[in-house]
Amino acid sequence: SPASSSSGTLIQYTPDSATSPTAERPSSHPSFQKAREEGEGVVKKAKSRTAFSQQQLQTLHQRFQSQKYLSPQQIRELAAALGLTYKQVKTWFQNQRMKFKRCQKESQWVEK
Repeated sequence: SPASSSSGTLIQYTPDSATSPTAERPSSHPSFQKAREEGEGVVKKAKSRTAFSQQQLQTLHQRFQSQKYLSPQQIRELAAALGLTYKQVKTWFQNQRMKFKRCQKESQWVEK
C-alpha cells in the first residue's frame, strides 16, 4: 500500500511473499527501480549490465539448445565452469526462455 513519507513523496511498497510485511524491498528489476532518496539526495544506482564473453555466450547458447530448464545444481555447476554467479546464469536462462517464447509467437503471427 502506498505510504506518504514526511517529504510528501509517495513510496509504492509491495510485500514479497517470502518476507515479513514490515521488510521493505526494492524491485529486483533495474528498470523498475525508482530513484529513492537516502539522506540528503543520495541516489542508489542500478546494477550495471553484465557483459558476457563470447566463450560464455557460446556455452550458454549450446546448453540452452539441449536444455531449456536447469536444476539449481546444474545452474551452480555451469556458473562455476563459466566463472559466473548463480544469479547471472539463472537470469540468462530466464531471459533466453522469454526471448524464445516471444520469437515463437512472432513466427506464428507471421504464418497467419
